[in-house]
Amino acid sequence: MVIQSKQNPKIKRIRKLFTHKGRQSEGCFVFEGIKLFEEAINNQVPLIGILVSRRFTETDQQRLDAVPPEISIDVVENHIFNSISHQKNPEGIICVSKFLQPEIGFQNCHHLLLLDELKDPGNLGTIIRTADSVGFDGVVCSKETVDFYNDKVIRASMGSFFHIPVCRENDFERFVQTLRQKGFFVCATSLEGKVSFESPMPKHCSKALILGNESHGIRTEIEKLCDISWKLPILGQAESLNVAVAAGIMMYLTIIGDRI
Repeated sequence: MVIQSKQNPKIKRIRKLFTHKGRQSEGCFVFEGIKLFEEAINNQVPLIGILVSRRFTETDQQRLDAVPPEISIDVVENHIFNSISHQKNPEGIICVSKFLQPEIGFQNCHHLLLLDELKDPGNLGTIIRTADSVGFDGVVCSKETVDFYNDKVIRASMGSFFHIPVCRENDFERFVQTLRQKGFFVCATSLEGKVSFESPMPKHCSKALILGNESHGIRTEIEKLCDISWKLPILGQAESLNVAVAAGIMMYLTIIGDRI
């Protein structure tokens, strides 16, 4: 049966899950688009439901053949789907998943990225994608960092959200202290840091790189806990680098530093 009303409980639930409050109350999140759907299936993301437009069943029905039978699939009229989609050009598929249960084990962890109070979901998603590409072992967010289950974060990650552990630490200071106790070399990124074209971190040891808020950087109390502060030189007239761009450069330099 095709859903034909915006007041249908399943439509209302999808709208709710596009909000932070709705996600927290249900322990579920939503994401949309064919690529993310395929990444979720390939990575065994705990999907509990899929909503597709009538048009999708006419053009991409075969894609649904990979969906396990226990996952419900509902079809909705095109105009209703378009009304709830957050994509500029909806592809006709929205997935509902339980919250993931990421694990970051210290024993097999060599490169961690920590994010202190980032606010922009696009930046966070891009950083997760880059951390996955570089080969970092996990991303750890402070309590005040934007909700990583925000659909904009997941969309910007281009599927990497399902590849690399992403978690939140409510006591961020204590977590940084624990890393140092576990033998990690912890590096802050700071406008007051050491200018370098290369990674200032020692080779062949576990490392944690911390980036801060887009406007004011890392909190002072966090920076004080770190072994070193590092900044990239600005050679032109720009005042600063976008935090996602800076994160990518510094992560690559950190990895390369261990390989040369």
